Amino acid sequence: MKRIYKPYTEWECFPAGFFKSINDLNKTEQTELCVQLYSDSASFEVALKNVIKHWPNSCLHNLSNLDSNRIAWLGQACCAITYGICKDISGPAFNQISENKQKKANLLAEKYLKIWESQYNV
Repeated sequence: MKRIYKPYTEWECFPAGFFKSINDLNKTEQTELCVQLYSDSASFEVALKNVIKHWPNSCLHNLSNLDSNRIAWLGQACCAITYGICKDISGPAFNQISENKQKKANLLAEKYLKIWESQYNV
């Protein structure tokens, strides 16, 4: 896969809160929302679909980077696109769900990573 670079000014995740939360919730409330999203397979799958559909530039830049944790990026992107919650909160929130739920969420993210790869032929 060829690495594709996009300037951050083209990343849809940037204004959506991936790097700095864009909501009025406190850290505990944001963490709870992330835990709920990661734990609810149906909602998490909707968010994954939204990320790969509505964030083409962010996906190209981040998912073409084979040296990164692309599964983690997708999960954190789901929290940003759904709630405007940054990676500094959504990342650690993942560790608060059970190991079984982590496996389910990771499998879903891997499924959508493969879908994205097949759509973009990268």
